[in-house]
Amino acid sequence: MNRGGTIVTRKIRKIRILVPIRYPVGGIRTYLKYTYGKLDQNKYEFDFVAPSEKWLNRIKSDLTNYKVLVHPVRKENSNKALMFSIFRLLRNKNYQIIHSQGYTAGILSNFANMIFRVPHIITLHHIFGHGQFSDTFWKRFQWLKRESIQFVLSYADRIQTVSDDAMSNLLEYFPGLERRKEKLIVIKNGIDIREFLAEYKINEAIFPKQRNIFYLGFLGRYMPEKGFSFIIDLMESLVKKHRKRNFRVVSVGGFGGFIREYKKKIDSRGISEYFKLKMTVKK
Repeated sequence: MNRGGTIVTRKIRKIRILVPIRYPVGGIRTYLKYTYGKLDQNKYEFDFVAPSEKWLNRIKSDLTNYKVLVHPVRKENSNKALMFSIFRLLRNKNYQIIHSQGYTAGILSNFANMIFRVPHIITLHHIFGHGQFSDTFWKRFQWLKRESIQFVLSYADRIQTVSDDAMSNLLEYFPGLERRKEKLIVIKNGIDIREFLAEYKINEAIFPKQRNIFYLGFLGRYMPEKGFSFIIDLMESLVKKHRKRNFRVVSVGGFGGFIREYKKKIDSRGISEYFKLKMTVKK
């Protein structure tokens, strides 16, 4: 701005985003890195709140060019503690947006945000399964649990999924959200492929290579959404049906609740020698 020959610069007020995360694992970290890392660093700043200080600092290290504050929750496995932390931050600071990661963080944020009514976006990173509504307490009241979750989710201003399949899954379990379609949006995950252009070599100390062996690679958390069970089925078919024994699965995965089930499945089918499993994170 020019006033009487003098140039006056006006400082742009940054958009401050509160980012609650209940389970700050690798997939969410990658999503934030690729999404927030493309925003204008002069326009945005972030406050992350989650139960794990270690993971919060990892997320912060991915966004070194941005102003990032982390707020670890005192009790690691307490939803109540996370909700009160969100409430305190909303009460004490001025946020323009809440961007919750995952439906648990979204539900807790909706409760904490009832008074403040800050615009709220929930990004869902996983799909819902029948097991989530069949625990002992809720077995006879599955409909009530679903209706309760659906009701609380609907208070968000936007619910975003990262794929069309994930949106279909959301509406399969919470069909009432169809009535709030204006709040639903699909924004597909993007991947910065430049990070994967370099050639990486298998660590032969962990996975010694053998001649005339074809290696299949798996990288990701051990969970149904990643499709690891299909690899088990494939290997059983190759070994037992087609008599192909020159294949090995080289697997590097983060800890997931299904690793024990997968190991039992591999052992029960008699194909353990064809799998080389490596854990990257211990519980």
